[in-house]
Amino acid sequence: MKMEAMLISLGDQFNHITRNTVIIGFAFLCLYSAFNAVANTSELVLNSYQATHADSSFGYGFGYTTLMLFNIFFALGPFVAPFLVRVLLDKISLLVASVSFVLYTASFIQPNVYVLYVATSLSGVCTSLLWVAGFNLITCSCASGSGTELEANSTLFWLIAQFSYLFGNGVLFFTFYEVDRISDSTRYLTMSILTVSALIGTCLFFLAKQPYTSEKLSHRISKGATTSVQTVTETIRLLSDFKAILLIVPYLYTGVNQSFFMGIYGACLGQTGYFGRDAYWLAGISGIFIGIGQIVAALFRILFSRLDFYRHRSQNYFFKLIYIFIAVSVSSLCSLLIFLFLPDKSPIGKTDEQSIFLPNKIIAILCSFMLGFADCLFQTEILNVIGAKFNKSTPSAMAMYSFFQAIGGVFVFFYTNHLSFGLRIQVSIMATGCFLSLIVFCIIAKCKNEETEEEMKEKGIEFTENSSLNNLWKQLNSSDEQKDEFDEGKLPQDNFKQNNILSFDC
Repeated sequence: MKMEAMLISLGDQFNHITRNTVIIGFAFLCLYSAFNAVANTSELVLNSYQATHADSSFGYGFGYTTLMLFNIFFALGPFVAPFLVRVLLDKISLLVASVSFVLYTASFIQPNVYVLYVATSLSGVCTSLLWVAGFNLITCSCASGSGTELEANSTLFWLIAQFSYLFGNGVLFFTFYEVDRISDSTRYLTMSILTVSALIGTCLFFLAKQPYTSEKLSHRISKGATTSVQTVTETIRLLSDFKAILLIVPYLYTGVNQSFFMGIYGACLGQTGYFGRDAYWLAGISGIFIGIGQIVAALFRILFSRLDFYRHRSQNYFFKLIYIFIAVSVSSLCSLLIFLFLPDKSPIGKTDEQSIFLPNKIIAILCSFMLGFADCLFQTEILNVIGAKFNKSTPSAMAMYSFFQAIGGVFVFFYTNHLSFGLRIQVSIMATGCFLSLIVFCIIAKCKNEETEEEMKEKGIEFTENSSLNNLWKQLNSSDEQKDEFDEGKLPQDNFKQNNILSFDC
């Protein structure tokens, strides 16, 4: 009977999946298949181009420079995106952002310094635009606006998008298989396939349906400017909150960690001479296993959270932190293995040196899986904390999160390219950030427990050890005002404001 009930529940949830969710999910899959693969190998591709073209003016580390530039502009994105989405509307915003991804990928077919600068800068700003517009359109498409419906759609969207790690890096796996260097023909083939993938993602956005809006352009511009100003001022105001200041540590750490496995780790494998003809191939398969780690961690979290054993103890202090404890354990083991098995100079250039132990392909791939697994647990926990602790200022909290995460990425590519930090120093920085993040989450979990209980008492809600934190927060926020219905389709958006990352009129 329990299994039968669960199947009925799952069927009911999938009945709420909207057409826009599926379209946007597959569009993101195509776009990020291209973007993740290019970012993963940008340093390897440009170094190979530099070695075979005497007239090129990139210099060492230009791939890292482009990724650092991307993160600088990505840090500005959360403050610009509200205005652009309000003015352009969701569908046009998605199209504009996806074109920047096409330009970024295509710029590696025949690399040019100035084109790469422009393409990287645009894609940095447009990444925020893409996510804000995409999530906003999914939210607006939910007919009832209920939390259950939005959760089903956002979960499916995220799951589809995560397969981009597999498809994009799968292209690298086949085109880089047992090559001594990335020749012009190999680069043409790889980047052309990835550019076509980005173009398909762009075309898919044409199929999405933009909910009708009766607002005039002048009104949208005015409200867009107001929204952006409010986001900036509220973000600055959040810096007076001691919990928001503490969370800067895990924000920076996840930025460092994500930039490491997206831009540095693949280059380390590709530049380890001991791997020989398998070096570039490993850089591709590494990205695949990072994606597998992300997907497995997400499924683990979903399934574990539904166990009665966990649900009855979810308010216990230790069980609140169980995902973080697992993430820290996996991340620490991964850092140790990288420290022991990969050469210290591998981020800086091609090297034949060895670490304490001989480089090992299986260990390298295992570390890729652990990097993705730990990152997913950290990121989802941060989002949960933001949703619970800053539910009344979610747009500003998310802007703050994106800003400092991008700053963490800038640090990584700066000290790799300009300070020539070796792999051991970088791993030590990540291990330190991981430990400090654990301390922050321990403090936040304790504070949140105390404040939640106090707020519930004020609301007249009884605090019980067995109650679900998510359900309690729904009770606390059940009196939020409903959004106005759409002029066309009459779609009520009662939970739009509290669930959306950046709240706009649809």
